Amino acid sequence: MMKEEEEYKKEFISIHIGQTGINLGNSCWELYCLEHGIQSTTEDEDDDGDYRFRTFFSETSSGRFVPRALFIDLEPSVIDEVKSGTNGQLYNPQQFIFGGKIIDECLDRIRKLVDDCSNLSGFVIFNAVSGGTGSGFCSLLLESLSTEYEPKEKIAFTVYPSPDDEFSPSILDSYNTILASYSLKEHSNVTLMFDNVSVSDICRRSLDIENPTYVNMNRLVSQAISSLTVSMRFEGSTFNQNLRSFCDSTSLGLIRFVGCSYVPVLSAKEVQHKQHSFVELTNAALEPSSYMVKYDPCKGMYMENLIVYRGDDVDFDDVDNAASMARPRTGSGFDYVDTSYRSGINYVPVTVYPGGDLATVQREVCVVSCTTSIQDVFTRISHKFNQMYAKKDFLHSYFCEGMEEYEFSEAYEEIATKFVKLCQEFENVKIHR
Repeated sequence: MMKEEEEYKKEFISIHIGQTGINLGNSCWELYCLEHGIQSTTEDEDDDGDYRFRTFFSETSSGRFVPRALFIDLEPSVIDEVKSGTNGQLYNPQQFIFGGKIIDECLDRIRKLVDDCSNLSGFVIFNAVSGGTGSGFCSLLLESLSTEYEPKEKIAFTVYPSPDDEFSPSILDSYNTILASYSLKEHSNVTLMFDNVSVSDICRRSLDIENPTYVNMNRLVSQAISSLTVSMRFEGSTFNQNLRSFCDSTSLGLIRFVGCSYVPVLSAKEVQHKQHSFVELTNAALEPSSYMVKYDPCKGMYMENLIVYRGDDVDFDDVDNAASMARPRTGSGFDYVDTSYRSGINYVPVTVYPGGDLATVQREVCVVSCTTSIQDVFTRISHKFNQMYAKKDFLHSYFCEGMEEYEFSEAYEEIATKFVKLCQEFENVKIHR
């Protein structure tokens, strides 16, 4: 193997858990395939010299490239929809697992995927924490992965309960969320948070979709995930700061939950769109309404920011100017540390779903923010948790599954008390540039 190929061949295994994790993952793989020109039914060509897409794809004996992924649920309905859908032939049957006591089967399948890797970097988790599978089973799997593959990175794309009950019908979502958040805090390097109300609001406001469906929302979130992973899948510039390097930052070792924004979100229904400068896009991405989880970053302190610039006309001086102009703008609203901004660049053209909601653009900006304001999400959920837990409501549902009461108090203490207190302590320090 050529040295260049060996350098790029660092693999990730994607694990999609529960209904939300599976549907969001399926949208991401559809977009990845469009970006890389991979077909689900034909043998793929690999003659362009760029091996980095193999970070997420593996090659079969017949010459096809398939996602290096597993889809896991406790019941088969969502998996059956994926298998019978337009992307069904993209996957192998062994990539789908469903049923009751399946943890051992899942770990065996993961071991086989690991054995097929030459340089495993880590795992990418897709889940939602309000439901039972995305919270309980995901927590169990994360603990097992940490035990068996401790040095490997674990990056989570996680949907959190919405601020209202429109998209959170489960009465147990606060229990599930606090328990799962404790597991994510202990076992993941970083958790990127989304909620359906925030994403739905963006669809209504920017895409003029009166009643956004989960397909609309998943495709929008997939655009952000694609932007964040593009430097793992394509050769970029030498000064690229991607999500993996962001995970290594000191602040994320303490605050591992982050928010994400993506711009521009322009409707494909409109015939013409203005070409925005990177300064305009950076400022738009830092607006609270652009974030895909409900919290106000202007009320806290930024610890770290990753700004990913993508487009075939990206210029380093333009990016540097955009980031430098954003600093005083954000600094006037709250405090931030000296190393709060990292910028990443990739020259790969932006891809959108053909016939989808989003207009094709030449440039995009995605921001990942590690800020103390993220405590707002946990404060809101902890309040509901505390109301139920004080009366011991519905605990029997968990005790029947083998859980004990101390696990609830321990998770609440770590997330609702210690984590929130840590965010407040950072704010009290008030570190200025």
